[in-house]
Amino acid sequence: MRERDNDMRNALAALVVVAAAGLAASGADEKYTSKEGKFTARFPSDLTVKTEAKKAGAIEMQVASAKDDKENSFTVMYVDLPAAAKAPPKAVLDGIEAGMVSKSGCKVESTKEITYGAAKYPGREVLVDKDGAKIKTRIILAESRVYIVFAGGPKGFGATDAATKFLDSFETK
Repeated sequence: MRERDNDMRNALAALVVVAAAGLAASGADEKYTSKEGKFTARFPSDLTVKTEAKKAGAIEMQVASAKDDKENSFTVMYVDLPAAAKAPPKAVLDGIEAGMVSKSGCKVESTKEITYGAAKYPGREVLVDKDGAKIKTRIILAESRVYIVFAGGPKGFGATDAATKFLDSFETK
């Protein structure tokens, strides 16, 4: 009888350990650090982050992104503004939002001014819809660097807690 109780306790203990490990693994996101970009973000741990440089006219953007098998994407982009491009923060944010919407053909569902971090950098949060796919974007003007952080995908993914969790994980260094 005593042996059977010990076996039962050991089996339950093993089950608890396995369940806890599974929960921990499913909730853990991978902290990605860009030394050059001076930022961190928590991408879903089961995804591979790819980096690349993209040209937009004379401006070169650096991109770190990951996409899951449901076509949901998680992206951090940054660009350093030329020294000659001195414009008020609102004008910079307006221009980026307008360019983002016009190039993608998305419909703006909401837009709001935000401040970011302890330095209270000016920013904007924009939620757009493109044929049912929702993308939530945060544009942050950190001195002469612009960060564009977004998460989106089909079936309204950009409006979910998972998308917001990714956006909230973004930090500048």
